[in-house]
Amino acid sequence: MYLPCGFRQLEGTVEIELMGANAEKTVKRAEKRSELWECLFSTDLLFIQAKEPFEAKKSEKKSEETREKAEKRAEKRKRKETQKYTVSPEDPMAFVAHRIFAYQFSQMLAHEKETRKGEDIEDLHDMRVAVRRMRAAAIVFDEYIESEKVEPHIKGLKRTLGALGGVRDLDVFREKAEDYLKTLPPGREHDLDPLFLILSEEREKAREEMLDYLDSEKYSRFKKDFSEFLDFPESWVLPTTTEKHDSLPHRVKDVLPSILYARLANISAYSEWVEGPYVSVERLHRLRIAAKGLRYTLEFFENVLGKEVESLIKDFKALQDHLGDLHDAAVAAEMLGTYIKTGAWKLTEIEKVSDKKQVPETSEGIEAYLAYREAELLTLLDTFPESWEKVRTGEFRKTVLKRFHFWKSPVHE
Repeated sequence: MYLPCGFRQLEGTVEIELMGANAEKTVKRAEKRSELWECLFSTDLLFIQAKEPFEAKKSEKKSEETREKAEKRAEKRKRKETQKYTVSPEDPMAFVAHRIFAYQFSQMLAHEKETRKGEDIEDLHDMRVAVRRMRAAAIVFDEYIESEKVEPHIKGLKRTLGALGGVRDLDVFREKAEDYLKTLPPGREHDLDPLFLILSEEREKAREEMLDYLDSEKYSRFKKDFSEFLDFPESWVLPTTTEKHDSLPHRVKDVLPSILYARLANISAYSEWVEGPYVSVERLHRLRIAAKGLRYTLEFFENVLGKEVESLIKDFKALQDHLGDLHDAAVAAEMLGTYIKTGAWKLTEIEKVSDKKQVPETSEGIEAYLAYREAELLTLLDTFPESWEKVRTGEFRKTVLKRFHFWKSPVHE
């Protein structure tokens, strides 16, 4: 039996003092879970064993030790955030799936606190990327984990992604607009002020919606449920044998080549749609999603594919960035056209029909920016074949085949 007998707030850390016959063991158990609680509830909990009454005079020294311990824990947590999982050719795919989910979930939680603050837009971006990678991993490892047990958590990830998306999209739009202003001559630095005004209002609304979700019981329950799900991977891993006890391929070295070939096939299938004089922007957007899926897959297994894959990842990232800029330019042109036409950031269905709003009087600078984004869109469309050519050659197949033979050689069996 143990009881909390003291609480202290010390530089962002809540110190909880426990007493009782098994207090020492309880402190050790609680310490193991404290990092998770910090992520879930944005509070760093530090558990210590209560001292005997005659040692009360040492409280000041103990507080100093507590502060030092809290600082060391913060340092350790920071280091852990940068420690990525490793993968071996012999690893079962379900084991790798668990490592990826756990790592990316920790990344999501690690960036949540700063995302709430909103001081650095990159924290929200990093939190969103971690969610995207978990969703991508669910697709890659679908054949090795029980989809029915994973699906509720994937829905939670989807909701989280949606909640973060509105703010992130507005941040990207503003960032690109500010870059454009830097290219203008002196005296035109206020060309987009009317646009920035409405943009700030829209972002504030999006942040309120995001924070409402992050503060919601639904999000809190999702974090708790997903954390417990990750604690017991054996409950959602599919068997590696059939009912007749036939072995099923499930190790990285046995199944990864076919997975990568299938991913590449998804990319190659776009050739008939993105090669030629007339290319659909929507098709290019879908290609971007497929390219991102392949890039994430390569990164999941980067350390078993070897250094040769680094150049492939680089090429796919370049393609993804190119298509991302293209998509942003297309969306920006549409949004700017709406603003110039109506004075609103978005059209409601009624506004689409009535079209009664007048062009803002101060739209000349914004019209120039619309022309700039439209020209950017055309340039990105014209230069797309260069990025596409780098990833449609046989180099990818050669690299995967080379690693496949490496794994299968007698020395490595």
